[in-house]
Amino acid sequence: MIALRCFPRVAATRKTHATAIAMTIDPAEAAATLKGVESVEMMGGPDEVIHQSTRLRIMAALNVLVPDEALEFTRLRAIVQATDGNLGAHVDTLEKAGYVAIDKRFVGKRRQTRIHATKEGRRAFAAHVAYLRDILQDAGTGS
Repeated sequence: MIALRCFPRVAATRKTHATAIAMTIDPAEAAATLKGVESVEMMGGPDEVIHQSTRLRIMAALNVLVPDEALEFTRLRAIVQATDGNLGAHVDTLEKAGYVAIDKRFVGKRRQTRIHATKEGRRAFAAHVAYLRDILQDAGTGS
C-alpha cells in the first residue's frame, strides 16, 4: 500500500509557507516495483528528474493512485500548489523522461488534461524513495 498524507501549510520564516508531505511505501510493494534493481547503489544516486521538489510532489501524488488511474491537471495543480505554467513545465519534463503520460481530450466543449504515472515512472519513484530512505537510515545509525 502506498499512502500520501498532506499536512496543512505551516508558517515558515519570512512570511512564506511550506507544505510537508509524508510518504509511506509498503516494503513488499516497493520490492515488487524495484524488480530487477539489485540495490540502490546500482542506481548511482538520486534520480535527477524526480529529485526536484515539485516533480517529487507530482510523482508522489500520482503514485498513490492505482496504476493507469489519472489526475486532472487542475486537481494535480491544487495538490502540488503550483501555477499552471510551472506545473506544465514539470509535467513536460516528466513526460520526456517517460515517467508520466498525458491524455488530452474534450469533455463536452471543454478541454481536459489528465496525467498518470507510467510503469517506468512508478519504478523510478520507488527507487528514488528507496534512495532517500537509505540516506535517512544511514543518518539514523550514524554511518
